[in-house]
Amino acid sequence: MNVGANSPTEYGKYFAWGDAVGYYDNEVHDFSWDVYKYGDGSGFTKYDVTDGKTILDLEDDAVHVEMGGDWHMPTNAQFVELINETNHEWIENYQGSGINGRLFTSKTNSAKSIFIPASGYRYNDLVDIQDYYARLWSSSRRADTPSSGLFLSFYSGGCGVYDYRRFHGFCVRGVIG
Repeated sequence: MNVGANSPTEYGKYFAWGDAVGYYDNEVHDFSWDVYKYGDGSGFTKYDVTDGKTILDLEDDAVHVEMGGDWHMPTNAQFVELINETNHEWIENYQGSGINGRLFTSKTNSAKSIFIPASGYRYNDLVDIQDYYARLWSSSRRADTPSSGLFLSFYSGGCGVYDYRRFHGFCVRGVIG
C-alpha cells in the first residue's frame, strides 16, 4: 500500500521529495517552493551540487520515517526494474472499488502482483489528475538537475520514470531490504 493508506486502493499521504512529513488529499498544505524544506528552486540547503547527494538520507525518506526498520523509498533503478520485470496494465474500477490504477504482475511468477492507485499529485493547495495518473517519488534526485526528483508515473496509456520539481506532493510506496 502507499504510505498512509489503509488498503491498496487508498491514495495515502502526499509528500514533497525529501520531506518526511506527508499530507492527505483533504488536508490543507501548500506544496510550493515557498515552503519547501530544502530550498526555493534556485538554491538548496541539502541534496544539491554542494553536498553531491543524489539519494535521500534515511531521515528524509518518508517511507523509512513512517514505517521504520528496513523499509525505504524505491530508488530510480528499482522503479525501472518494476517496469521491466512486470507485465503492467491499466485497471478501471479495481476489484469494484471505484478506483483506477495500474496492476503490476511479475513476469516470472504471475501469482505475485501489486496494484497502485492513480493518486494524481499535489501542487500549491490543489490535488490534480487524481484517478487518471499516478506519480510516486523515488529516493533518487536527478544528478544534473538538483531541483528535480525522479518518480514513477503512469496513466491508462503508459508507464515510465521521469523527473519533476521536488516541491510537488506525490505519494510514496515502500520497499524493504
